[in-house]
Amino acid sequence: MKAVQWWLLRQQHELRSGLNDKPQQSTASSRLRQSHESQVAKASPADAFAAAKKVILKGAKLDMSALAAELGIGRATLYRWTGDREQLIKEVLAIFLQDTFAWIDRRLDKEKIEGPERFARAVEDMIRALTKSKPVYWLLRNEPDVALRILTGGGVNSLQTVTMEKLVGIIEQEVEKGNYRPRLEPRLLAYTTVRLVDSFVYGDIIAEVPLDFAAASRVIRSLL
Repeated sequence: MKAVQWWLLRQQHELRSGLNDKPQQSTASSRLRQSHESQVAKASPADAFAAAKKVILKGAKLDMSALAAELGIGRATLYRWTGDREQLIKEVLAIFLQDTFAWIDRRLDKEKIEGPERFARAVEDMIRALTKSKPVYWLLRNEPDVALRILTGGGVNSLQTVTMEKLVGIIEQEVEKGNYRPRLEPRLLAYTTVRLVDSFVYGDIIAEVPLDFAAASRVIRSLL
């Protein structure tokens, strides 16, 4: 009889212990899950772009796995937010180019440069900015095939499109002000100029021709 009572008491004790343990285990699991979800919730597509921009603009290699780990998200989430690696690099460089043109505009406004000279100076300053750019230099030296696809490819928000629209805008603005009568239709002049810039800036990779800034400037000015 005593053995039976002892066994019953033991079973009751184990049952109570088990009931007490389950909420603790559940709570610990819940806390881990909430912590992970909170970490993920702190990251956003804007954070991913900002982190990538920081890496690219300092002239370093963009590692998508490292970027995802830094943000506390999976690679699938990162790619869903930003597109693939080349797309992300292209978007960062497009923003860089837009910022560069904004700086050029402020400089030319301050110096009161107008007419065809404004167009020529904008292109020359753009060439200088590209050749001195850390991310462009890194890409051209370390991933030339990727660099040429990004720098000379078309499409929405591509560097070619950003440059074309900016140059067309400069021409049309100066024509409207009565400061310039171009010999070529604005879009044709802009397109030709962009292709000339490609040839001179990226020529050492495309055809092993060293950059000749003076020659580039002479050719561009001859079109005006």
